[in-house]
Amino acid sequence: MAEPPLFSGNIDYIFTIIFPDGIQRPFFMNGKMALLAMLRKNANGTGRRWEVRIETSQGGGRSSTFANAQTNADGGDGVIFTVHGDKLDYATAQIPAPALIASQEDQGALIELVGNGAQQCEANLRDSMSLTAWTDGSGVIAKIVADVVPQVAGIGTFRYDDKRGARYFKLGQRLQTYDAITGGSADTGTAKVIAVNRPARTVKYQAIGGWDVTVDHFIVQEGDYNKKMMGVPGWIPYADPTPGENFFGVDRSVDRVLLAGVAIDSSGASSHREALLGSGEELMIYGIQPEYIFLSPGDFQQAQQEIEGASELRKVFVDVMTGRTVPEKSLSGMGTNAYVLGISGIQLANGSMIVPDAWAPDGYAYHLTMGSWELRSIGPAPHAAGTQKGEPTGVLVRRDATDTYEMRYRAVGNLVCHRPYENAVQKLPPRS
Repeated sequence: MAEPPLFSGNIDYIFTIIFPDGIQRPFFMNGKMALLAMLRKNANGTGRRWEVRIETSQGGGRSSTFANAQTNADGGDGVIFTVHGDKLDYATAQIPAPALIASQEDQGALIELVGNGAQQCEANLRDSMSLTAWTDGSGVIAKIVADVVPQVAGIGTFRYDDKRGARYFKLGQRLQTYDAITGGSADTGTAKVIAVNRPARTVKYQAIGGWDVTVDHFIVQEGDYNKKMMGVPGWIPYADPTPGENFFGVDRSVDRVLLAGVAIDSSGASSHREALLGSGEELMIYGIQPEYIFLSPGDFQQAQQEIEGASELRKVFVDVMTGRTVPEKSLSGMGTNAYVLGISGIQLANGSMIVPDAWAPDGYAYHLTMGSWELRSIGPAPHAAGTQKGEPTGVLVRRDATDTYEMRYRAVGNLVCHRPYENAVQKLPPRS
């Protein structure tokens, strides 16, 4: 199977799969994963850990006198993060054996049957990786904020806080809850999702093993707690790192900006426009000008309304394969195919591009220099099991107990930031 390119905004997501008849065919999925679309990728990692040296002159000797320059060179080896490359993500789809056998005489039916399984796996992994890229590695989906319908005979309903959960909860999904985002204790049992009201942010569940709702506890997919890849908010936190912390072997509290990026508090600004346009001065102090500013859809809409028509912006279209920006108006008349490889956004006068990402957290703007980030993985991310060197071949695995065939997808890797100091997180004012 060819490695699927991770390019997508509010556009078609394209990947290629080898079907049982040996022919490669492309598939198209609608996805919104602007961040993953623009990440540098290293899909040839062979180790389980990666040493990531912070690319800086820290420790380099400098002085007006040579002797003092030598003295000040102490620590010239710089800082190294030892990033764990064993963060796993799996997705499976079941295909009934009778249906697979029946489709052997109809190539179109066979392609549709296997393709549907591939799309199901890819969509689940896409959502998982997209959300994880905007979290801190904890696996937390949302927090329970209300026990809407107390359980009777094991059936009840709870409400959650984070609107991103509206895209992540799935029917039949098994959930666990914990009393803290990291380092917490698990509640007894699990909850099986049996219905989701996405606009109301409620989940109807079946309690298993004595589970019950506890308000203010955190929801994770069963088995995911503290096992996800480290996302942007983990690398570039708004809160200052805790003295003595161990972040991939590094205590980042010794130099907040160098090791954890710039944090800007614009919560007191009168508008998103004032906050975003006013961030340039503080960024220039540190000599950085990130190319992209990622916002949640709600914050992007607010910023767009406030800046609409202002002289400091223009609407543009970004080709994420080349990085080239084109004024949006120049694409008129080109048809929908003009958007197959790009993301629409707002470009400020200083060149920074404001783009929405469906998984970005509310209330914050993330100013990112994309060249400082890399999605490292062992094998393509994602890929179908049975397609990699050293594995038994075949993308379908027989499950005898249920007389089905199983398609398995996986992603193994982590998100890496080589130069945290070239990135910033900004707290935005409340939306009007």
